Amino acid sequence: MPEAEFGLALTSALLAPQFVRQAAEAPAFMRQAELPLTPLEDLKEWLRQERLLGRGGEHEELLGLLLADEDAARSQSLESGELFDQLEYEMEALEADDSYGCFAPDGLARVLELVLDKGDELAAWAEMELSGPLSLSVGLRLPPLPAGEGRRLAPQLLEASLNLDLHLPGRAPSLEASQESGALRVPLQDPRVGDGCCLSLYFVYPLALQGHFMQAAKALADAMSLKPEA
Repeated sequence: MPEAEFGLALTSALLAPQFVRQAAEAPAFMRQAELPLTPLEDLKEWLRQERLLGRGGEHEELLGLLLADEDAARSQSLESGELFDQLEYEMEALEADDSYGCFAPDGLARVLELVLDKGDELAAWAEMELSGPLSLSVGLRLPPLPAGEGRRLAPQLLEASLNLDLHLPGRAPSLEASQESGALRVPLQDPRVGDGCCLSLYFVYPLALQGHFMQAAKALADAMSLKPEA
């Protein structure tokens, strides 16, 4: 997968939530009221385990953002004397609500802030349970092509993503080659999130629209205004 670098370097990995929010709101990409954050299952499973270990109070806000609906459905099943099927719940929720797992830009940034705040714990858990990083992907949409250029393109070809990988130092994942996808890494002058955790941040885009994506990425870099965390 051809790899290049975004035209703006972040001074710190802790600016990533701000970067994601600005990317979600920028005219360089199609404006979406809510953006998908996937896959959430690993993060949710870590939260479930933390709660079972009696540490749920440390993650109250993140539990509310990610597991409130599941907890309500679980309680309703228990009150009805029924066995709660987590997989069935997830499938039904996905089918019933197109916005399931989606967040407004501010909410998305807040989820990522909370994730980075627990970066050391999450990276260590992911290395042990997943043998790799904790990966999250924000779905973006490229603007339409000029008239006449995009008539034959399937809608999914206008989709891109902004990916965040939490990993142990020295364990940054390589961007695997693909005949269909290109990558644009966002340089991080300081990739550290905590004492024992680093972040990798990069876009993945369709190679068929490489020029179109690079124009959007340049417009985004020119419009960025990132402020160091207080």
